[in-house]
Amino acid sequence: MKLSIHGCRGSIATSSPSKKKYGGNTSCFEITTDAHQIIFDAGSGFQNVQFSKVKTSYLLLSHFHHDHIQGLAFNPQLFDPKNEIIISSDLFDIETVKARIENYFSPPYFPIDIVSSLPNLKFLPFSKVQEKIENDILLGSVILNHPGGSTGYKFTEKNISFIYLCDNEFEGSQRKTLIDFSENADLLIWDGMFTKKN
Repeated sequence: MKLSIHGCRGSIATSSPSKKKYGGNTSCFEITTDAHQIIFDAGSGFQNVQFSKVKTSYLLLSHFHHDHIQGLAFNPQLFDPKNEIIISSDLFDIETVKARIENYFSPPYFPIDIVSSLPNLKFLPFSKVQEKIENDILLGSVILNHPGGSTGYKFTEKNISFIYLCDNEFEGSQRKTLIDFSENADLLIWDGMFTKKN
């Protein structure tokens, strides 16, 4: 399993010498295994993902705020019909997922309708993605606390687990659920955007 962080900023992409250490792109994390390529979110860092020619590429969206989807149409490899990308999210049913992406990336907000223009973009319910990869990978999800909703994901291969929890405004009532979901994680990504209230 290999993890690549293509973007870890929130809200807006930013470029300056002070951002060199962690990079300036918004959320996009990629895991590659011998059999699969799984991408978590399509922030501006998505432009740097190199799609596999021999593996199916899955894009799992945590939610639909601008900083988590804005990079989808800016990866030039997306326009190669040989690159099949399966888009999914456990936040909404797949019809809603597809409609939200199509609305965002079509006129008047975007020059072309990428959903109807790119037949290599496929939309699949989260449960179907789980079924397709279950022989190699266990994939789970958890509801997070965020305006408009957000979903966290857990990826486990050969007893090694990666957990992605963006965005979540933690409340005490979540403690047991998140502890149980994150138990024995090898790596946990959880953004820390907010300061304590005065």
